[in-house]
Amino acid sequence: LGHNSSQDELRPRLVAELWGAKVTQIACGRFHTLVRTDSMKVYSFGRNDQQQLGRGEDSPPSVPLPVPLQQLCATSGLVIENIFAGGDSSFATCVHKKDLCRRLKNDETPPSVENMVDTWISGYDSKLLKKIKKEIHETFSSASCMNRSFLSQSKDKHFQTSPDYPGLDFSLAQSVFKKLLKEEVLSTEVQAAVVQLLPALDGNPVGVEGLRVFLVLNELLHVIQKLKKQPNTRLAEEVAAAVQKLSPENLQII
Repeated sequence: LGHNSSQDELRPRLVAELWGAKVTQIACGRFHTLVRTDSMKVYSFGRNDQQQLGRGEDSPPSVPLPVPLQQLCATSGLVIENIFAGGDSSFATCVHKKDLCRRLKNDETPPSVENMVDTWISGYDSKLLKKIKKEIHETFSSASCMNRSFLSQSKDKHFQTSPDYPGLDFSLAQSVFKKLLKEEVLSTEVQAAVVQLLPALDGNPVGVEGLRVFLVLNELLHVIQKLKKQPNTRLAEEVAAAVQKLSPENLQII
């Protein structure tokens, strides 16, 4: 697992041995892992039975160590674009640096949920309504999108998530829901999307990050009550059912 130990880890844990490097890609084989950082360096760790770590070492390292690809790439003007691992094999694809820069320039950063809501409200008319409803559905019917949308971005605090700190920006959640719920059509669509999400929620998520969505839903219900709006009866029932599926340990964390 990259922690300089062979012990099992029951909860997600920061791989400190990467020394704070920003990881952009991870690939896992049967018993080994590859990591690519934003500086295009590749690290590997795990078992090395078939030399899948790319360093020719006899003993499997328990901490991430760099794969010597930088010099090879530098002499050919290439950079590592993607890494892959499967079974006892490892692969990396390369691309010319100028081509990668062109691709990155064309990639669009997803807008924040706050910006999306402002766009939905300002562009709210019959012509755009279908597109807006689709975007609302994509955002609020997905647990991963819900979790991502309300992360605390200040100083990357969401990386400090623990049973005592959820890593969420509750002020942002309240602000977003207040704006949405004041528009009847948008409010109806948000609640319908959440109702679709709820039956699929895992009652026993692997890590505490999976519990964030329940806290976001609590903020939604709180805003509905605060605005004195009549809640969707099915929404309230589905939220209650989803919470009841949680284990006692997870309920205690929430």
